Amino acid sequence: MELWKAWVFGDKLGAPAFQNAIMDQLIWHHETAYLLGDAQVVDYVYGNTIPGSPLRLLLVNLYGQYQGGIITSMDEWCKLFHSGGDFVVDLMKTLLDRKSIGEPRQNVDLWLGSH
Repeated sequence: MELWKAWVFGDKLGAPAFQNAIMDQLIWHHETAYLLGDAQVVDYVYGNTIPGSPLRLLLVNLYGQYQGGIITSMDEWCKLFHSGGDFVVDLMKTLLDRKSIGEPRQNVDLWLGSH
């Protein structure tokens, strides 16, 4: 959760180089340990970023890639999906548009900001 929070903090500071370093760490954690954010991370990211945010795009891409195959608590996810919201809409769009899903490093330009 700390890396997700750090990216949001960098966004509030307007520090794209910092955000890019955090994004690189998020991708690295995913590549080495297949770590995805849990439902709390989804709630935090969507509650603290704007639509189209690179962090949202990464999160949706990660879940679209695994199609929910890595879920820590079914009750958490049931609540999240029942409540709907932007994450569910973004995830469904991504799943229906399969060409947008790929390895995080393939789409790195989507979530790295300019410095």
